[in-house]
Amino acid sequence: MTLKIRMIDHRRSAVTVALTFLFLFGPAGPVPADMPVQRGGSSTGLPQRTRFELSDAMLMDSAMKLEWPRSMTPDVGPLRWTMALGYIAQLNRDRFLGHDDWRLPSREEVLSLVEYVKRAGFDGSSANLSIADGLHAVGLQTVRGAGYWTATESWYNQGRAWTVDLSTGNDVAGEKSSAHHVIAVRSMP
Repeated sequence: MTLKIRMIDHRRSAVTVALTFLFLFGPAGPVPADMPVQRGGSSTGLPQRTRFELSDAMLMDSAMKLEWPRSMTPDVGPLRWTMALGYIAQLNRDRFLGHDDWRLPSREEVLSLVEYVKRAGFDGSSANLSIADGLHAVGLQTVRGAGYWTATESWYNQGRAWTVDLSTGNDVAGEKSSAHHVIAVRSMP
């Protein structure tokens, strides 16, 4: 299976590259029409639009109008929810990747990525097909198959916020006092 992703270099000129990922368990079935995926090495029948564009440091998601850092460096490990918010605030003070408008993603934003890679066959059904593996194939280099905080708080319990497990794609309202990983996102200008 080949994921077609538009690559942008540091001078912002576009070149198209094909990233090839071989599944150990064969093709994952039919691919939705809006998925920029190519099977079997053929260049025919590819959708004309691509959802993601890569730069050296960012993954731009045109469907959700978001920019994700390809690498969360430094990786601070799992944090409690309030500490995760503080970490994002520090990224903004430090102008991480030249920007000061980072935030925790919403539950819907993370689940949008999960659903995208699930349609490509990364459904969390085995260790080799985790959601994190799919996100690596798309361009997010340092995500782990673990729980990640979202900015979405539980409406029924103020002591909880939604997390998404990037191993399985499951989401749950977790205790804010528990520790989960952090990924930042920003809205595209």
